[in-house]
Amino acid sequence: MVVPVLFDLMPKRRRKDLYDFEDEMRALMDAYAGGRLVVITALRRMGKTSLLLTSLNEGKLPYVFLDARRVVGTPGVRGLAEELERGVNEFVASRSPVSVRFLELLRGVRGVDVDLARPSVSVHWGRKDRVDVATALERLDEAARGAGTRIVVALDEAQELRAAAPWLPRLLAYAYDHLEGIVLAISGSQVGVLRDFLGIDDPHGALYGRFLHEVRLRRLSREEALDFLRRGFSEVEVTPSEGVLQEAVEHFDGIIGWLAYFGWSYSRGMGDVGSILDMAARQEAEELRGFLSRSLAARRYRAILRAATRGPASWSSLKGAVEAEDGVEMDPHNFNELLQRLVKMGFLEREGNGLYVFADRVLATAAAKYL
Repeated sequence: MVVPVLFDLMPKRRRKDLYDFEDEMRALMDAYAGGRLVVITALRRMGKTSLLLTSLNEGKLPYVFLDARRVVGTPGVRGLAEELERGVNEFVASRSPVSVRFLELLRGVRGVDVDLARPSVSVHWGRKDRVDVATALERLDEAARGAGTRIVVALDEAQELRAAAPWLPRLLAYAYDHLEGIVLAISGSQVGVLRDFLGIDDPHGALYGRFLHEVRLRRLSREEALDFLRRGFSEVEVTPSEGVLQEAVEHFDGIIGWLAYFGWSYSRGMGDVGSILDMAARQEAEELRGFLSRSLAARRYRAILRAATRGPASWSSLKGAVEAEDGVEMDPHNFNELLQRLVKMGFLEREGNGLYVFADRVLATAAAKYL
């Protein structure tokens, strides 16, 4: 089997491996050149991580990259400390002048052990010697300014840190206001949750009023999705029928991550369009069930999601589905909070006509078959 490029399921790091996104890459580079804070938003599996890593690497920008998804499932501060250690050591391994100076400056920072011989760092998370993240950022800023450059601190899927690091937006605001050698790049797929966590729209929020560049990723058009599949299958020397390509584009809905998943699976003989859609839906169902398992309103959320599987739904019809489940009339304000939570989480979207739909067809299939 030929090694895929477009159908590779790992995040891309080189422009030649990235499908299109030239406009978004230029926007990110402009944000680095003239701004302090860039926020990248999109639905799940639309290529945020690939866009961010490719832009950083192609621009030859110094950066510390943290993936908040690795923090989920590891209790509290420990998970964040482990991810900080991994991200800093990846940066240190670059052996750039900025990273070498940063390593030297980290000596003496509480909660950080520095080994100049390896070189590497160890980060502590215990109560008595917990890492002083603010001071570490100040040392990073000092190293960047001393080298006459700016360094990117990238937080991928940052909304996942809201439980482990509720103080993070205040720290980011401090870095924005005082650490001119640092550019913040923050991404998130739960767009409303991310904005709430950062306090971008809240007059009392930590980052309210700060100028930010927002880069929004879009779905591929039908023509682009077909082109993506044709090019990807050409790379792996597989030739599906035109009918298969058209059916895949219909079901995977312009979401580049799902299109790549389909191409990867189909080229390995793992099934037809329907069975691969089912495999994808099972993955999404796990995420939906995980969300429901953490909520006291799980029964009501499930009623809304099931009602939405029947097609575009009005606010009142979704409210009626919850009331039918409960057997009592529901306060409109309380219902609206539930509905908007599903929108902020990226499960549902409100169309221009005011009707609510699933954010993508894989999610709709997951809710219809597995909730």
